[in-house]
Amino acid sequence: MDGGKGPRIRDFLSGSLASWALGLAGLVGEAEEPEGEEEEEGEGPLCPEKRFLHLSDGALLLRVLGVIAPSSRGGPRMIRGHDGPAAWRVWNLNHLWGRLRDFYQEELQLLILSPPPDLQALGFDPFSEEAVEELEGILRLLLGASVQCEHRELFIRHIRGLSLEVQSELAAAIQEVTQPGAGLVLALAGPEPGELAPPELEMLSRSLVGTLLRLARERDLGAQRLAELLLERQPAAPLLPEAPARTPPEGASHHLALQLANTKAQLRRVRQELEEKAELLLDSQVEVQGLEAEVRRLRQEAQALSGQAKRAELYREEAEALRERAGRLPRLQEELRRCRERLQAAEACKGRLEEERVLSGALEASKALLEEQLEAAQERCARLHETQRENLLLRTRLGEAHAELDSLRLQVDQLAEENVEWELEVQRSLEPAPGSPGEAPLPGAAPSLHDEVREAEAGRLRTLERENQELRGLLRMLQGQPGGQPPLLEEPSEDSVIPEPDSAPQTRLASDRGPQGLAGQAGDEGPQALDPAPLASDSALEGLAECPQASALDPKVVERPLQAAVMVPVDTMAQESGPAVEAQESLKKAGLGAPLQTPASVAPPQGPEIKIQAQLSLGGETGESVPEALGLRQEDPESEPGLSEPRLRGQLEEQETLGQRLDLPKGQAEAREHEQKLERMVGDPAQQKPQQELAGAPGAQTWEGRIPGEILASGVPEQEALKEEMARLRREAEALRAELEAQAWRLEARGTEAARLSEELAQARRAEAEAHREVEAQARELARLREAVEAAGRELEAASREREALAEVLAATGRERRQWEREAPRLRARAEAAEELLQVLQSESRRHLEEAERERRERQALQE
Repeated sequence: MDGGKGPRIRDFLSGSLASWALGLAGLVGEAEEPEGEEEEEGEGPLCPEKRFLHLSDGALLLRVLGVIAPSSRGGPRMIRGHDGPAAWRVWNLNHLWGRLRDFYQEELQLLILSPPPDLQALGFDPFSEEAVEELEGILRLLLGASVQCEHRELFIRHIRGLSLEVQSELAAAIQEVTQPGAGLVLALAGPEPGELAPPELEMLSRSLVGTLLRLARERDLGAQRLAELLLERQPAAPLLPEAPARTPPEGASHHLALQLANTKAQLRRVRQELEEKAELLLDSQVEVQGLEAEVRRLRQEAQALSGQAKRAELYREEAEALRERAGRLPRLQEELRRCRERLQAAEACKGRLEEERVLSGALEASKALLEEQLEAAQERCARLHETQRENLLLRTRLGEAHAELDSLRLQVDQLAEENVEWELEVQRSLEPAPGSPGEAPLPGAAPSLHDEVREAEAGRLRTLERENQELRGLLRMLQGQPGGQPPLLEEPSEDSVIPEPDSAPQTRLASDRGPQGLAGQAGDEGPQALDPAPLASDSALEGLAECPQASALDPKVVERPLQAAVMVPVDTMAQESGPAVEAQESLKKAGLGAPLQTPASVAPPQGPEIKIQAQLSLGGETGESVPEALGLRQEDPESEPGLSEPRLRGQLEEQETLGQRLDLPKGQAEAREHEQKLERMVGDPAQQKPQQELAGAPGAQTWEGRIPGEILASGVPEQEALKEEMARLRREAEALRAELEAQAWRLEARGTEAARLSEELAQARRAEAEAHREVEAQARELARLREAVEAAGRELEAASREREALAEVLAATGRERRQWEREAPRLRARAEAAEELLQVLQSESRRHLEEAERERRERQALQE
């Protein structure tokens, strides 16, 4: 190989077309190296010449064409003849070109406008420039056929596996081959005249004119080359007759003249036959051209019939698909039946939906009614809150009233005691002098001591008279008030609380009394005065149980009743004998709460223990110390310390439990303080007894049998007045208690009504929530049913549309099938006739060509 042809082959092999074609060797199952040659050990890849020969021998390209057009005539035959590699290379390329041209015309309906390749150059001089260009054109046409065949996905996948540069070059080559306007191919089945716009039609006509000009130029070049070849062979013919003229000898001229005449005659006859044969040849050529036109027409009809056959195959496939869809028709009918059933169920659901709507309307009405009831209940609750506030205010007023009532009771008790003490002092002051004849001094009494006592008592009497006048004025002022209590529904004023008088003189008077004087007064009253004590204690306990809230309102208000609960009146026998006992009994019978309770009312009077409690209560209320109160204690000589101490402790325990029930820290502390003081006092009774006996001895001697009847009779009107006052106070207390009970009943009724209203409100809210939940559940169920109905309707409509489409497609398929059944025999007969005519024309053409070739040889022989 020359040095200039090597780079050209290398450029061709490194190009996109050669890379694509050589890469198809593995795709079609053929090795890249030629058969019969084995590489030696250590040798590298194939050299460019071997690769080019492997590509230009036609075997690989025939295999690729077999994959592209497996049903084309001739089959993928490869000739490895014994005439040499050039001969079988020419034969393979000729066969490749014929099959490729037939594939373009029959399958792709495209006419190849490029001239056929120079097979002589490809076969005998494969490394020349012309051979490389011809092979490149063949590869370009093969590439265009590969991307338009049935297996184009396989070739496109192979192209995508190459580099991007090679892909771009292959895409440009494919565009040149596949587009009819590029000049390489021409579409046989052109568009209809009315389908193209004027610009497109003009462009198409210009491309056709250019194609015709190129074909005319190639025809002229071919005719000129043929004339040149004929002229090259023409000068040898005239020299043939002259050669024998020089050959015969000179002696046989006559014989030669005869032979010349015969030869000329034969020549004229041969020329005449030649002219006849030329005329026949021209006629045969004209007939061959007509036959070729008929063959082209028949091929076009065959192509049209093949297109129709393809369409018929498509229609057959569509018919099969329609049959399959028709086979699915029973299932669709079954689904349609189920959809109808679901539609009926949806209609039933729709009826239930209407019923639920009616029920929802009723529930809405009931909801509105419940809302009205709820508003009414809320209004009643608002009124209930106002009532509760009023109830709280009334309870506050009630506690204040109880506190005022307790203060009045204490004042009445103090006044009664002061009245009794004042009467005793008056009686004592009116007694005759110690030196009078009516009285003889007791033996063993010291006169100096008696005089001192009388002087002290005279001073105290004057002091008591002044205090008595003040207390009487205060009593008249208290009697002047109409009810002794402010209205319950008004705010309490600070002036309504009457200040308590000083009780210090009472303590001093109590120290002057002896047990005999008090016992004398208690004996005048009799046992009837002792009976109401337990009854009063019971009523006081009931009053404390009925009014537990009054003690929890104000600690200052409850402090005094708690102190009064700790206190015990002075000497129950003396209280029962005077008007103070009646006042206290009346207040106890009124039952106005816990402040009237005392330990003396819980337990019967037991002598000295009651005196101790009375003195402690008086000492605690007046602010005096416990030792001063103990200094006023007088004990009965017959009493026993062993009996008084447990009873005193029991009473203190009852007072402590009462203080714990009231839950007031201040009263509890005071009760515990009194308990400690009493324990200290009771702890040593033996030391206190002689002192009390010494202190009580003069009083007992003084008060024995000295009370005149007139002085006792002078105190009766005042006692009657005090009784009347106590009766009036009792009535007022009963009225106050009745009013308080009525207020309590009203409050209890309002509380019951409030509880009932709250229960009704809770029930209404629960009913409303339940109704809301039911309405929401019904709404969800209705929405679900509505969606199911809509889905069923959509499915039913889709099924009906699909059924109509199936019916239409089946009808159209049936019509086309019947039409193709009618047309198929005629088309088949025409195709067979065209094939037979084509075979006949080909045989006649071959015969005429053989005859023409024989005549040409004969003429050439005659010319020689």
